[in-house]
Amino acid sequence: MTDDTKITGNDRRGFLVKAAATLLAAAACAAPVGLGLLAFVNPWRRRGPAADDQGFVAVARLSALGVGGPPQPCDAVATRQDAWTWSREPIGRVFLVRTGAERVRAFQALCPHAGCPIQFRPALGCFACTCHTHPQFDLAGKRLDEHSTSPRDLDELETRIAPGGEVLVKYEKFRAGIAEKIAVT
Repeated sequence: MTDDTKITGNDRRGFLVKAAATLLAAAACAAPVGLGLLAFVNPWRRRGPAADDQGFVAVARLSALGVGGPPQPCDAVATRQDAWTWSREPIGRVFLVRTGAERVRAFQALCPHAGCPIQFRPALGCFACTCHTHPQFDLAGKRLDEHSTSPRDLDELETRIAPGGEVLVKYEKFRAGIAEKIAVT
């Protein structure tokens, strides 16, 4: 070997120092770049509809419901949020029945038999399943016929009145076709 092609200790040391500096710089940049990518792909990790911390969503104003009046169909609307957008979207439907000055009952608008929509029939003064003529329920959600195809009464939902006069409903869906009221998660 000639002197021109020899690698000296200083050259090796310089290379190692430069390599170590490059690795440290890459490691220092990795955390912010990783967090940036995580924020960028956040919509793929989108959070589902949100309610308050106890699961309640606002569905109507108390003043819009008359005491003893007919049941009012209302959409349960929740907030959906991701990295870039905020939106409100319906998660289901309920019927509200105001029974007193500060008392409101809420019923799931799905039949406990097969999950078909429920309608209020003013001429009959009862709730009826749109898929069957038999499952009919009174204004308290009780089955009117002991031979009903529905295995249980209408599913009642927990309600409360917010200080501003909004009716809040703890919206849940339940398994259809069984006698027990089991929430679907």
